[in-house]
Amino acid sequence: MRRTAGALLLMVIAGSPAWAQPPAASLATEIAWARTSWPDDLRGVHFHSPLRKLLSWVRGSQQMTVFLYTDEHRCRRATLLRADQTGDEGGGDADEPAAPPSLLAKLDDAPRMEDGARVRTVTFVQLGLLMEQESAFNIEQRGPDGRWREVGGGAGSEGPTVYGALSYVDDRVARWQGEPLDIRPYCSGPVEWLACATGGERPCERCDQVALLLAPLYGLSGHGVSHGNRPVTCRDACPKYPENPALQRVSDLASSVQPWQPRKAPLSLAPSLYRDRDECRRDHPSAR
Repeated sequence: MRRTAGALLLMVIAGSPAWAQPPAASLATEIAWARTSWPDDLRGVHFHSPLRKLLSWVRGSQQMTVFLYTDEHRCRRATLLRADQTGDEGGGDADEPAAPPSLLAKLDDAPRMEDGARVRTVTFVQLGLLMEQESAFNIEQRGPDGRWREVGGGAGSEGPTVYGALSYVDDRVARWQGEPLDIRPYCSGPVEWLACATGGERPCERCDQVALLLAPLYGLSGHGVSHGNRPVTCRDACPKYPENPALQRVSDLASSVQPWQPRKAPLSLAPSLYRDRDECRRDHPSAR
């Protein structure tokens, strides 16, 4: 399963600030508080992924051959490397939150001849809390010394294809079998009816209560608070109500984790990464 976002998500690049996840103790406290506050909404939702185990597959400047399985890449050979080895020194926007660390699977298309030169298209799949592939690409050219060097590329207009959330890692396979979620808290009332200066009444929503909307990552969805069939007879602005502190607290939690729910699809369909092609083909018969 995959999902394509509606906006371009830039790849993690060197020079970005370190990923600032809250300390484990405070994160556990916040998760426990959220589960107590919204037990029904968060039932079955996971807040942790085995990211550290995944990152241990590649250390420092090491690179390794791996085999990627998705509905598009059927145990395809790739080169696995750290995301900060792509050579981009531009850095991130200091005002933007840092992305969590990740790995990259470098996919080389078959070489071809263009204007007398041997070239190939290179794409990347980002492997971290999410497995996602950008629509951007690089063009590499093979030099007289046999080495491939980047000579161009392009940025796609579509957002990344998101294959899943990281759910399992061991020494032979990593799986992105989770459905990534976006937690969107909002004020949920109560609604009170207030009179307008020129007559009539309108509903105004207080923020005494906070509700959660759990939506698929990059999904288009919204919420609303019903006031029944009572007619709205004027349009004066509502007073500015005090914000419930829980709204900001759960928003901070949502921005520091990547929640997900297990998918019910069989493991043979799970987006996965393998060290060995035979094991990949064994687990995914469609790739044989």
